Amino acid sequence: SHEIRTPLNAIVGFSELMATEADPDQRKEFADLILTNNTLLLQIISDVLDLARIESGRIEIVRTEFDARDFCREVAETFRLQVAEGVVLRLEDGLPRLPLEGYRQGLHQILGNFMRNAVKFTTKGSITIGFSQRPGWVRFYVRDTGIGIPADKQEWVFERFTKVDDFKPGTGLGLYICRIIIQPVSYTHLRAHETGRNL
Repeated sequence: SHEIRTPLNAIVGFSELMATEADPDQRKEFADLILTNNTLLLQIISDVLDLARIESGRIEIVRTEFDARDFCREVAETFRLQVAEGVVLRLEDGLPRLPLEGYRQGLHQILGNFMRNAVKFTTKGSITIGFSQRPGWVRFYVRDTGIGIPADKQEWVFERFTKVDDFKPGTGLGLYICRIIIQPVSYTHLRAHETGRNL
């Protein structure tokens, strides 16, 4: 409830200030703050709804065909405007075209959560998204130069409502949602055409 009230109060407060502010520069600043908190609030609501849908057993696994390189580029572009100034968001060099068939929506949600954390905790350097091929498998990844997660908390952060940094906005649900999406084997099984590669 605290995580929802914080951005909601900011949206209401800055909207009221904006309504009576004549200075265009000040109005622009208020509008930017409203937009930032609106994005945060929508993400919080989305996390809670996703959690309710998944835990109720109503998640629908739909297998579709897609190309791994195009998929990584699409995920990266989703976060292009959210990256801090000076941080380079890039697609891994030399990625080949790789046709896959599998649970694209679930994979998008997982990589999206990894990207969201990378954007949140990376203030300099770079964020890279890509994949590597192993015998019979495809491994997707997000790599960044952010603060990272201490080794003793890497398992802990996959619990619900858990955050390493309580001062950063968010519900602490993103990585938990990733965990419960990938637990059933059927959620994670992706097959590459002709070569039989899996995720």
